[in-house]
Amino acid sequence: MKKLKITTTLLASLTLAAGISSAKEEEFPAMVPQQGAMTADQAPETNMAFGPNQVWTSIGAPEFMPRSGSVVPTMFGNGYVQPGQKGAGIYWAQINLPNGAEVKSVYMPLYDKDANSYVTFWLYGVQAYSPTYPPYILGDSTPESKIFGTGSTGTTEMPGYINISVTPSEPMVIHEYGDFDGDGSGNTYFNITVLTSVDANASTSDIRFFGAAVGWTRTISPAPATASFNDVPTGHWAFQAIEALANSGITSGCDANNFCPDANLTRAQMAVFLSKALGLHWGI
Repeated sequence: MKKLKITTTLLASLTLAAGISSAKEEEFPAMVPQQGAMTADQAPETNMAFGPNQVWTSIGAPEFMPRSGSVVPTMFGNGYVQPGQKGAGIYWAQINLPNGAEVKSVYMPLYDKDANSYVTFWLYGVQAYSPTYPPYILGDSTPESKIFGTGSTGTTEMPGYINISVTPSEPMVIHEYGDFDGDGSGNTYFNITVLTSVDANASTSDIRFFGAAVGWTRTISPAPATASFNDVPTGHWAFQAIEALANSGITSGCDANNFCPDANLTRAQMAVFLSKALGLHWGI
């Protein structure tokens, strides 16, 4: 039997494809109650919660906070949240994912049984005013927001229990610092904003939402314009992965100027790569 030789270049690619899921990740169907159960053609494939495959993070209804003091949400018996008053109510919850995570779709189980009431939700990015925050580039002069997608039960329909999925209209990559509109960078966060509108002649229990499931993938940071290592030029097949490894502090190369991409990897070197990449540490 032939032995597989692990080179530093191969391990760089494997390391960046791996990762540890957050404690909030769970299988997608688990957050859907019986009334809003997905059909077989709606349910995504179940994937491992690491590597480049799409994984799911749930945001439960209790995590959605009212955006104004007049909104009083109440829990419905089967885990849904319903508005505590008629008229309009707005709620929001942060999409708490690691930097570089790209949101591929957001799924919300909703309930609407009144023709004159509705639930609408938006995928939002919000950018703060931050003129001098590191890396000390021109900051944005005003706070900004950006909508990446919208879903709704409809203003005249009454579908009852319904599952609505939204795909971002453009790449929605989570960053703690960025620029939405080209006029300077600032601190950012991403959220799901929900509007419930209950007609004066309807019951508050006619409108409900269960929460959301966010489908996302890990990404590798874009390749820089220039190479950090003399032996890994910009045209090298693993250039992006090796540069991301170096930029994250996982490797500094085999000497001051080279990465040695075709060198065999020792068990000791592999231990250093993996422990840094996965953040391994002693338990308490």
